[in-house]
Amino acid sequence: MVRRAASERGFVLVNALLIVAAMAAAAALLLGRSQAARVRLDLAQEATQVQLYLDGAEALALTVLNRDLRGPALDHPEESWARPHDVTLDRGRVALRLSDLQGRFNLNTLRSATDLAALNRFLRLADRIALSEPQARAIAAHIAGPPPELLGRYARLPVPMYPTGSGIAAIGELRHVPGLGSAAFERLQQVAAVLPDGAPLNINTAPEPVLAAWLPELGATARTKLLAQRRDAPFETPEAFLDALERLVPIDREAPHLQPQGFTVESDWFLVESAASLATSRQARHSVIRRGGARRLARVVYRQATQERAEP
Repeated sequence: MVRRAASERGFVLVNALLIVAAMAAAAALLLGRSQAARVRLDLAQEATQVQLYLDGAEALALTVLNRDLRGPALDHPEESWARPHDVTLDRGRVALRLSDLQGRFNLNTLRSATDLAALNRFLRLADRIALSEPQARAIAAHIAGPPPELLGRYARLPVPMYPTGSGIAAIGELRHVPGLGSAAFERLQQVAAVLPDGAPLNINTAPEPVLAAWLPELGATARTKLLAQRRDAPFETPEAFLDALERLVPIDREAPHLQPQGFTVESDWFLVESAASLATSRQARHSVIRRGGARRLARVVYRQATQERAEP
């Protein structure tokens, strides 16, 4: 009888221990879920705050571009809009940089496969930025509409594509051009942009590779002199630019690529590159801004955001 009572007490003790263990496991599970929910809430709040920082950076860019209209009708790298902004916050930072897209090569000039002048200009640019001729021709074919022999390569991409031609809406479309590669694409987007066909080139902001591609008659020495002259005193009109060019080398003022309407000294299209971080969250955004309308007020016409985790 004593042995049986002891056995029953042991059984009850084991059951009690099992119940306690189960309750402890349940409590630990609930606590873990609570902590995970709190972490998710914190991350969501951080991400929302970082997005608001980017909205603020975008609003600052719009303000800067609108304020620029009060000054001379010139856009060049020494103006206030071209200065980068980097603000340190309590637990993070916001960085902002504005670039003139009309100083870059307009890829939509390649929308017509029969425009050999635009193609040759782009081939010269590609050579300046270390893109091979096959890569450059593949880009041009993508924009104008790839020939049938290339469509199969697009269909075999991880996400099949079927380019329609007649221009593109955003430069990011070129990331998946067969044979281009990410490094070549990064070099391209530093000197090229996607704008409406006919947007003139800003001769005060165009980088050296773009000018070299546009002006094949201008040798390296003359190009260096032209850039130095522009740095000291931005050109006030396209005609002043052509006069300076003519003083350096013989040019044909009747040539199609040297017509004043193909150039400008005041831009309407800009790229805003902004990045913001807060604690463990980081976001970056590219926004395309256009100044237009009767008052030429700036507005955002396109934006693309990327998100990544910052280093703890």
